[in-house]
Amino acid sequence: MLEKGILLRLVVIRKRVKRGEFPKKQLKLLAMEEVLYDYQVIVTNGPLVAEEVWRFYNQRACCENFIKEGIYGFGLDKVISHQYAGNYAYFELLMLGYNLMNFFKEGVLHQEKVKRMMQTIRERLFLIPARLIKTAGRWILKQERSWFYRVEYEEALARIT
Repeated sequence: MLEKGILLRLVVIRKRVKRGEFPKKQLKLLAMEEVLYDYQVIVTNGPLVAEEVWRFYNQRACCENFIKEGIYGFGLDKVISHQYAGNYAYFELLMLGYNLMNFFKEGVLHQEKVKRMMQTIRERLFLIPARLIKTAGRWILKQERSWFYRVEYEEALARIT
């Protein structure tokens, strides 16, 4: 419930979508197909000017992405035990895996500012179309030659070894 006398402002951010890209999934406000925009609306009662409001709230909104990554990439939404200690240990192991994956993203994949989601990394680097064959007593992984992410995989592998 708002007290009387509190002034709320709407700050509307409109960003033109780059050519060849698509706007974020949203309802259509205007039926204009030739110019596409992404819209963001922030409600505030603070004294900051519009650009400062956007900068302040934009850096806070990334927490939702961390939570989404934890849920979809690491199964953070699962409770595996009826015991607090078991769930606590499970959560700590998930956070260890999350941190190790972030070190991998930064150190091996060189993703400093924009990091891909775990699902994307699984699809590109861990789900390898290949056959494991034994030749002359040695196991060899024969990768598909036309695999789209082969170069990215080989660069990451070279950085690890």
